Amino acid sequence: MHAAASGNAAIRLLESGAPVELIICDFYMPDGDGKSVLDFVRRRDPTRPPFILITGQTDLRINAQSEGIAEFLIKPVAPRRLLEIVARYHAPSAPSAGSGRASG
Repeated sequence: MHAAASGNAAIRLLESGAPVELIICDFYMPDGDGKSVLDFVRRRDPTRPPFILITGQTDLRINAQSEGIAEFLIKPVAPRRLLEIVARYHAPSAPSAGSGRASG
């Protein structure tokens, strides 16, 4: 497991070639945002890992399916709900990124 405290740190981590199976990313972060991380992942790896985007902005409009977001969650996210989602994407038959399911 890897962690990054900002959007730019996440991109540097991904550039390093660290193996990544699932990305959980807040939309608003210091020095970057989840959209820039998602754009980087989409450009770099067409077989990208599932991308879970979390935000506290209830008015944020994102078309999860067209953006390649596996899950779009609105804060607060119950820890149990997040663990269920992570387990779903780490299961042997995990759905591919871009399924576009919206959750809250």
